[in-house]
Amino acid sequence: MEATTGALVFVAVKMLTAPRSGGANRLGLAVTVTAVGVTIATLAIDQAMAAAFIVTTAASALSRRRPHPALWAATLVLTASVLLQYLNL
Repeated sequence: MEATTGALVFVAVKMLTAPRSGGANRLGLAVTVTAVGVTIATLAIDQAMAAAFIVTTAASALSRRRPHPALWAATLVLTASVLLQYLNL
């Protein structure tokens, strides 16, 4: 746990400062807030990445933009990984 704490704090700080640095849109801000919130709540970067990918994919689909197939694939793989982790498989 001690080895990853510094990395998680660094990633959280970088994610929080990123929206200020370059004209962030609402989707980018939503993804950042979701990822930081999940990271703080669970201390698991894989779960934060899965949440960020889910938000990005859902927002793209709801805005009538067609998400790239690689985005769908990454979202499915990350979500399956987190679900399998909880099921202890």
